[in-house]
Amino acid sequence: MTDNDHASALLRPAAPPAATRKAISCLEALGAEIGKTGWIARLQTGAGRIPCLHVQNPEPGAGALAENIYAAPKDDSWWFWWSWAEPIAQDITATATIIRRTLRTAAPQP
Repeated sequence: MTDNDHASALLRPAAPPAATRKAISCLEALGAEIGKTGWIARLQTGAGRIPCLHVQNPEPGAGALAENIYAAPKDDSWWFWWSWAEPIAQDITATATIIRRTLRTAAPQP
């Protein structure tokens, strides 16, 4: 099974309730970690919706630097995933670091 298959198999609204609760719990923990550094993180849930964490760069003018992050199992453990079904990391701190690095603004050029 490819990473894409892993993500798509569980990132659908018909996921079992226990899996949905676990995904929400993981995303809440990630949101708390990302929020510690001032980044914007909003949990998005609802009927017929796959739970995700919308993460946005808080810098002025950087609002377009945002992404929906998902949580789903991979290899018998829970991982965080990009919206394009690529795994980010399993660890919350590592995931937050990767997200901030990916969504950062470019350094000003001299």
